Amino acid sequence: MARLTREQTNALKEKYGVDRIWSWSRFSCYVDHAWEYRMKYLEGNYNDGNIYTLFGTIGHDTIQDHIDGDYPYEKMIDVFNDKVEEWRLNDRGMKFTSQKAEATYISSLEHYFQNTEIPNFKIRNELPVIYKTKLAKTGEPLVFVGYVDSIYKDDKGITHLVDYKSSTDTGFTGKSLKEKSRQLLLYSMAVSQRFNIPFEEMNLRFDMMKYVNVYFKMKDKTNSKGEIKEEGKFKPSRKLRTEWVSKSANNIRKAIQWTCPDLDLVEIDDLVDQAVEEESLDCLPQSVKDRFRVENCYIDVPVTQEDADALDKLLSEKCQECLELEASDDLEAAFPEPVIDFSNKFYYEQLSGLLHLHKGYQEQQRLHNSSVDMTEDDIDELFA
Repeated sequence: MARLTREQTNALKEKYGVDRIWSWSRFSCYVDHAWEYRMKYLEGNYNDGNIYTLFGTIGHDTIQDHIDGDYPYEKMIDVFNDKVEEWRLNDRGMKFTSQKAEATYISSLEHYFQNTEIPNFKIRNELPVIYKTKLAKTGEPLVFVGYVDSIYKDDKGITHLVDYKSSTDTGFTGKSLKEKSRQLLLYSMAVSQRFNIPFEEMNLRFDMMKYVNVYFKMKDKTNSKGEIKEEGKFKPSRKLRTEWVSKSANNIRKAIQWTCPDLDLVEIDDLVDQAVEEESLDCLPQSVKDRFRVENCYIDVPVTQEDADALDKLLSEKCQECLELEASDDLEAAFPEPVIDFSNKFYYEQLSGLLHLHKGYQEQQRLHNSSVDMTEDDIDELFA
């Protein structure tokens, strides 16, 4: 579904009596990068995005358009490759950090569009959702609008809100996973508010497009006659799509040894090497293939009332805080420049694209470049 037009947005403002409709991207920008918030939303310094947002958009557009019936499953890879070719012809300055990173990223997504599983349920894409709450101090209305990548109800009555992720899986565990889930949690709160769906009947799902869940069947337990008395259990692991076979080499070797006792060590090594080289199990006996199960990498996060209440409180307080800072007479003091160091340089240089506006950093670079050009006499003069 198309995003709201300016006219539709103004109609929502009038309907709910607010001067601003908030988006998650605007909110999270303020919370995580206040100076960037000033640059983008208050001073209008937008950019064309970065290589990761570009391919993130390409990724979910490709899968969503197939789900919407624009083309059959087998055409997804062609559509994706066409978009990659368009980028290669005109990258608009958006490049990967290295050729290796580019090859791994694109190959992983190619594998996704050739092998991904589509849930066999009615799926709706880009569902617009509205969440209504109040500002912490003033009690004035606070309205968020967002779009769920995909949403569907399964045969158990659970409503899944899906976010397609073409990023790395870093941070998608433990406490960090809670933070990564806040946008989807907000959308689930909006869905619950609109459709009166209990939180226990909803699930937040990240479709980690570059990864697969690999299930390896452990060794069967046998009796003295060699008969199976208990089948081995499947042990899961998460692996990058482009290297899941090579990273499973030890398990492949075990599976061959367990199921193909007539093969000698040289023959086993040859089979393992071939599978790794081809990054495929096609060359292996069926008995070995049967010990592996490869599925989409889904990371599921349950929704709780406690988490929803905590996020509602955060939205109310942080939006109130942001609006008060915006009313300041000194926006530079209200939204100060961050110190650029190893921990955040990649973000501001590669992702935000705003480092050229950072006065302190530009001055550091100017001084550094000047010092490189200094003569020995100049240096002696400094210490005279």
